[in-house]
Amino acid sequence: HGTHVASTVFEQTDNAIAVTGVAYGATMMPIRALNARGLGDEMTVSRAIRYAADRQADVINLSVEFDVQLSASDLPGIISAMRYARKKGSLVVAAAGNQEATRVAYPARSGYALSVGATTVSGCLADYSDYGPGLDLVAPGGGGDTFDLDTTGGSTDPVNCSVTNAALPIYQMTFVRSPRSFSLPSIYQGTSMASPHVSGVAALVVASGVIGKDP
Repeated sequence: HGTHVASTVFEQTDNAIAVTGVAYGATMMPIRALNARGLGDEMTVSRAIRYAADRQADVINLSVEFDVQLSASDLPGIISAMRYARKKGSLVVAAAGNQEATRVAYPARSGYALSVGATTVSGCLADYSDYGPGLDLVAPGGGGDTFDLDTTGGSTDPVNCSVTNAALPIYQMTFVRSPRSFSLPSIYQGTSMASPHVSGVAALVVASGVIGKDP
């Protein structure tokens, strides 16, 4: 999971592949918080956040989500870790969640994170993306458009989003079966894909110096 997410930020230019990271000149601090199946728990994610913050990471990307039914009191460790990162000067960017919920999932729902929902190639909210109070930004996540139907079967979406639009993925360099063989699989969509787009842009803002040498 982390490998293809990192591609969105760090993929180098002139690689004969035709994809490029948003902030390909940035320095990456790879920290493994999830297992081989892309699963983790509050403790491992919390430790990863603190590890990055202690080493002066400017931006911490969290392309992870907990069940949207969980509250802050259910996740005290990760809330504390994000508060710690904020005090250390790190920006925590987190995926809003992929449960089609009308509220954002943790850790993105925390006030210590910049929460990111997903949009499609049509510029519409993706049909899987969580939204509602606590959502700060949206960014490319791939997949199909969300839409609403009225009683006559017509679309009530104000931007005329429709599932008839192409549900294109986000292309990211990664390995599919073996870490010895990398490719561009056309399967990735989600707020996990949207979050690193924002993390990459945040890195560019930091590097530009427009908000100071050490924002």
